[in-house]
Amino acid sequence: MLKSRLSLVILGLIAVAGLFACSPAPQAPGENASSKEKIITITANNGPLEEDVEQHEENAAKNAAFYEKYPNIRVVESTWQYTPDSFLTKMAGGTVTDIIGIPLATELKHIVEKGLALDLTPMIETWEGRKSLNPTVMRNYTVDGRVYALPGGPGYSMALGYHKRLFREAGLVDAEGNYLYPKTWDELAETAVKLTDKSKGQVGYVLLGGDTAASWHFLNWVFQAGGEFERKVDGKWTAVFNEPPAVTALQFIKDLRWKHHCVQEDVFIDNDGLLEMMASGRAAMATITPEYLRHLERRFGMKLEDLGIAPLPAGPAGYACVMGGGFGIINPTIPKKRQEAAFKNLTFGLTPAAHEAAFKVRQKQGRVIGYPGVAHLVGQWQEEWDTMEAKYRTLPYYGEYRKNVSQYARFEPPYYTQQLYRQILLPPLQEVLINPDSNPKALLDKAVRDFQTQFLDELNL
Repeated sequence: MLKSRLSLVILGLIAVAGLFACSPAPQAPGENASSKEKIITITANNGPLEEDVEQHEENAAKNAAFYEKYPNIRVVESTWQYTPDSFLTKMAGGTVTDIIGIPLATELKHIVEKGLALDLTPMIETWEGRKSLNPTVMRNYTVDGRVYALPGGPGYSMALGYHKRLFREAGLVDAEGNYLYPKTWDELAETAVKLTDKSKGQVGYVLLGGDTAASWHFLNWVFQAGGEFERKVDGKWTAVFNEPPAVTALQFIKDLRWKHHCVQEDVFIDNDGLLEMMASGRAAMATITPEYLRHLERRFGMKLEDLGIAPLPAGPAGYACVMGGGFGIINPTIPKKRQEAAFKNLTFGLTPAAHEAAFKVRQKQGRVIGYPGVAHLVGQWQEEWDTMEAKYRTLPYYGEYRKNVSQYARFEPPYYTQQLYRQILLPPLQEVLINPDSNPKALLDKAVRDFQTQFLDELNL
């Protein structure tokens, strides 16, 4: 999995892991040692490495807020990071942590089907915040009507990033100062052509083709065209991404390269290359997630006031964008008291109070605050979140993007997702980018046959 993509989803996991420091629980006001309840100790993964001073400081602040509310719970963290193989090994050996933070939402269904995640539904039904969770987000953590995971905070969602300076230089700003970013595929091609100047090494749009992030981005195009990837037909899971919408999406990508000539020559670029091109002003637009802003600023030196964020352009079927994010599950094999303590830790991590403790530290450290994304809360809790975040936000609000992103969010395919990205979708994507005579329909027909026989048929035995 791509380094940059892992780093952005780990940002989401930090919200879960941030409560997991091993500092002792402070004594509550007016409480003495003899009156304390018995301390319950739970464990969690994704702890910061020793040299990650900033994250240690943030965790300590969040822990203090958690321990103030729950002085009888102590959390000891491990630096173990989830991988599918290490998780299964630890489960088999009885050494997995009580709370498991997982970076990719596509993992949950497999884990649940193996019986390795606690069903949180009974505890959620009696939890005071149950009606404050965004139903759109929670669909990603629900299997057959039962909830098995909780997010660590707002989810990521893909967006159109555009370089404001290049838009201004091209006259793509109206009389009121609004940037004229594209709202449809046709406008995207037209705008990208206007912003392409090969004599300056400048392109209108960056297309990934170097690794699995290209496949991840491809989901957006297919969803915007009205397609999907996996569908249950007569009780059997079937690959369907050779249907007309997916072919239309792949043809559009090919056209950006060979008809409109508005993308970079190095089509095997990865996320790091995309970010470097955006930061340096060699690219005017790209598909990004808002968490990339941290990398653009810290690693590539971009002034964030130069970056605009907008909804991805609508395709033939309308607007759509991929969403996801890190989440936490509870080990189903631990005693009930530890399960209940772990649930309190996960649910506290969803609250504005927990994140305000983190934002105070991030503000002092000079870090980015206020990534726009898919809100994990609704109602009064979301109003409290908005009020709290406004006090610390270092980024623009990106109101147009925030207003629409939740209703257009789509989830990644449920089965064999990483294999789909790595082994199945990447080859046809690369082929249309290097071969002007490629046939998108034929490429996707072969990809569908391969995915069905090598992977999905295993579900239908």
